[in-house]
Amino acid sequence: MKNVLIIGYGSIGKVHAKVLSELKFIKKIYILTSQRITKYSTISKISQIKEINPFYIVMANETSLHYEQFLYLNKNFANIKILIEKPIFHKYYKLNTSINNQVYVGYNLRFHPIILFLKKLLQNKKILSVNIFCGSYLPNWRKNRNYEDTSSAKKIKGGGVLLDLSHEMDYVLLLFGKINNFFAINKKISKLKIDSDDFLNFIGITQTKVQINLSLNYFSLINRRKIIIDCDNMHIIVDLINNKINYYKNKKIISKKFNKLNKYYTYKKMHYDYLMNKTNNLCSINEALLTMKLIEKIKSK
Repeated sequence: MKNVLIIGYGSIGKVHAKVLSELKFIKKIYILTSQRITKYSTISKISQIKEINPFYIVMANETSLHYEQFLYLNKNFANIKILIEKPIFHKYYKLNTSINNQVYVGYNLRFHPIILFLKKLLQNKKILSVNIFCGSYLPNWRKNRNYEDTSSAKKIKGGGVLLDLSHEMDYVLLLFGKINNFFAINKKISKLKIDSDDFLNFIGITQTKVQINLSLNYFSLINRRKIIIDCDNMHIIVDLINNKINYYKNKKIISKKFNKLNKYYTYKKMHYDYLMNKTNNLCSINEALLTMKLIEKIKSK
């Protein structure tokens, strides 16, 4: 049994803390935070990390702080496990340093049973086009907190749909391959009191000629997260909110309903697999940087 450190104790830091506290092989959880909390032991300075000797560090603070803190951890520690909450950084950096630790990035949607099922379903299929929509209402994201004060609302802190909802970019690259060419509109278009982007419309084509149409926003009053895929001889409709997938093949409709997941399921599965050294479904640092590189290109358009 060993110690774990979580850097940051905002909404996502609390999720990681709860999930990790339920894993029996973890001895103690520490939080690096300036907040006064009693549920877990705390440290207030990054220089104190060596005193607690963690074998696993979860970076769950503001995205804008990830890069500098990652460099510090990588320089001062070796052979520990590090999970960086998605996205890896607030902008693309080329890492000109050797990686001294085991590092993965927290794209937990990869552990959703539907994404795992879809990954198998698409094997050896000729994919023609993909349409993805993810829309939700930012003021409803975090209970008992004014959305205007969150990092999502502030561009300087790494907010905006392009970074916050980069899960979609991650699984596009995972399932359909590298993007060759694209056109994108990424801006703020709603009346939300934020200075970050709240809308993305992305049209791209992959190396294997798959046509991608992706739309993300912060202002949909009804949550929707859908994927529609057309293949040769197959049509697939995925609903990630209602946990179901329908696919049409050989004039037959096949419907598969998945059990309703609590909001901690994919996080727990991600942590458990990582700590058990089952890393097949985890997002590598190179994959996360590829996603970040695409995001940076979209920003520059």
